[in-house]
Amino acid sequence: MSKAFKLSAACAVLAVALAGPAHAIPESPYANQTPYLDPAATPLTPPAGYDMVFIETVGRHGSRSMTSNSAETRALKIWNTAKSKGKLTTIGQSFDDDLADFQEAEGVVRYGRLTTIGKAEWTGIGKRTAENYEPFFSSLAPDQIAYVTSTYTRTRQSATAMSAGIKSVIPGLPTYVPKVEDEAKALLELPVGSTSAGRSAIAKIKNSYDVRLAAKHVLRTMYTKSYVDSLDAPVAAALDIYVIYSTGPGMADDTDVTFNDYVPVADAVVLGYVKDAEKFYEYGPGVAGQTNSYRAAKPLLNDFFARLDARVAGGSTAAVFRHGHGETTVPFAALIRVPGSDQHASASSYYTRSNNPWRGRIAALPAGSTEWVAYKKSGSPTLVTMRFNEVPKKFRASCTPTVPNGYFYTVAELKDCLL
Repeated sequence: MSKAFKLSAACAVLAVALAGPAHAIPESPYANQTPYLDPAATPLTPPAGYDMVFIETVGRHGSRSMTSNSAETRALKIWNTAKSKGKLTTIGQSFDDDLADFQEAEGVVRYGRLTTIGKAEWTGIGKRTAENYEPFFSSLAPDQIAYVTSTYTRTRQSATAMSAGIKSVIPGLPTYVPKVEDEAKALLELPVGSTSAGRSAIAKIKNSYDVRLAAKHVLRTMYTKSYVDSLDAPVAAALDIYVIYSTGPGMADDTDVTFNDYVPVADAVVLGYVKDAEKFYEYGPGVAGQTNSYRAAKPLLNDFFARLDARVAGGSTAAVFRHGHGETTVPFAALIRVPGSDQHASASSYYTRSNNPWRGRIAALPAGSTEWVAYKKSGSPTLVTMRFNEVPKKFRASCTPTVPNGYFYTVAELKDCLL
């Protein structure tokens, strides 16, 4: 990741804190497309006498280009109509040229594939993983590393980049070979869905005053007021521009186009909230008492335990690195109730950033991951610890650690509180 991008990202993620004493935290204008910034976190030190025997993860692919040109096509259609009617603002006159330049870069990257930054994200994770657990990886042979991906190229690219990062520290390890394992078991592209209550909440959020105001403000940077007022679906039109804008940071090493002129940061934060709400209800924590949004992650949790059990029983697969999508990582985090992904929305009031800590820039960001590491000691129960986006996290409150307020849990305890 380039120094220029890190600086621009740090400046862009402004301290635009929403009112509300419980969750007055900085918001990213890019929501769940916020690029992964390298954390400084290190793994936890196990109790005396315990040695690492297994690591498994599930992660979202790295930063990517747009998955298709559909939003770009819709946005350009509205722009062309405005141009033909003489309804463009001075700022808006440049949009077609910027979009053309952006699409040229996407033509090189290809739609839906990892950008230069996206590859660097997973290479960095691989490198830090190997550095953090170097004694384990150095003594791995002849045991195996399993890389599991979905059918999408961006997940295979992520696995390739992670493997390269690991091998940069431990050169003797085997090179990643693309392989798609049983997706029904590995669950790397989940069937998702919200309840009627969730869909209703999303509709209410999109129709809320703040969202409509932000949408019109974005559109008025490009078009005259009369033209914006004539649009049938201004929120949808603004969200198309926002999606292009929020993809820009992940493309920053492939193009100089940013779309910052068309989407003011304050409006981006509001429109990013809409995208967060969609993810929250479609495959995040969702509505209290309803599990439709995340229950499909249960086979993945079962697979985590099955792989762990196999290793503890003497199996030769010492590491399992799964690479999937937001539709994989978000429901998994909600299912096991990772802190920050464990609070449902009330059925009587919808999700907001002031009443709930869930954020796409944390729970659904590119290259975000959940990691379990297992440690063994002769004659003692196997212990497991968790990191989320490489930061140590405790399991859900109903899981009891081996010491009060600790981070290590027996396998039996985790099965009891998670399954």
